[in-house]
Amino acid sequence: MGLKEEAYKILHAAYQVALYAPNSSCCHQAFINFVIDNTHLTYKYILFTAILSKAADESINPLCLQKQSMLSGAYDARTVCHKVIVPFEMEILEKAANCFCASRLFQSSSQALAIYS
Repeated sequence: MGLKEEAYKILHAAYQVALYAPNSSCCHQAFINFVIDNTHLTYKYILFTAILSKAADESINPLCLQKQSMLSGAYDARTVCHKVIVPFEMEILEKAANCFCASRLFQSSSQALAIYS
């Protein structure tokens, strides 16, 4: 199974966890809350993509966002974001990235994902 497929599977599982345990916590909760609650979308997507990708493949270095990087663990973050996270956001969260409800689900899913990694 490739990175996209594994990320898809984990994201949907984490979403189910977030639906049934929306107040779950992890040791990175304060940091995740800070990024998700902020207004800048880029960092939300970078964080969410990094956590999801690391959960899908432990060998990934979340700081290496481009596959052509010479550093160990480099991966194609753009593909994971565009092929897994954005469709999830559009279909499951119903294009609601900027509303409070979606932000909370994004946050809960991020926390659930952090437990995987």
